[in-house]
Amino acid sequence: MSARQRCNVLQCALYEENHEIAKMLCEELYDPENELDLAVYGVLSCCMEGKGIDLVKCVINTEIADKMNERKYNDLVEKAIGEGRVDILKYLEEEVRPIPYVERLVQQYANDASNREVSAYLEQVMNQREG
Repeated sequence: MSARQRCNVLQCALYEENHEIAKMLCEELYDPENELDLAVYGVLSCCMEGKGIDLVKCVINTEIADKMNERKYNDLVEKAIGEGRVDILKYLEEEVRPIPYVERLVQQYANDASNREVSAYLEQVMNQREG
């Protein structure tokens, strides 16, 4: 199966919320013989749709993140924030690459009562970087 075909099947697996299949397909997209652009596309598709954010820890690594432009990585961060996923934010910050624009995010979500944990974590990251 080609990388492009895997991406198409990945879309179906995500639609059906079959995370086990989606994870397997993303891992196959990492194959060095595949185009890295398709791997990045597959991973982003996986993480940005439905409950795909649950798979970030399985499918995002530093190599993939380094190939994402800053906007795409920031979209992933915003998705985690929108879902209230402090665990995903911690993983991205500590294991993958620093979260961009932390100061802006702290200001943006400072008064968001629905995301207090996220706000607290982002503030903690900002303070650690300053200190």
